[in-house]
Amino acid sequence: MVKLKSTVKISANEEGALLLDTKRGTYWHLNAVGIRLAEALDVERSVDELVLTVTTDFDVPPDVARRDVRKLLRDMKKARLVEGRIA
Repeated sequence: MVKLKSTVKISANEEGALLLDTKRGTYWHLNAVGIRLAEALDVERSVDELVLTVTTDFDVPPDVARRDVRKLLRDMKKARLVEGRIA
């Protein structure tokens, strides 16, 4: 289960969205899929739940969605934007 850290805020614009870590002052730019995942991470979610979100909201095969969700979560974890275990 993984979720956004409480210090991370989402700011949407016409070109996507930014995740801002208010504690560290760092930010990430996200595309439409990344925005949807970030919004879903307001509460703890499993990788399976996030994959279902992507496959439901976008025209993406489950295996591609799983690979991409796990990669994004690992990258976000490395950037200290999310907390929890990516399983």
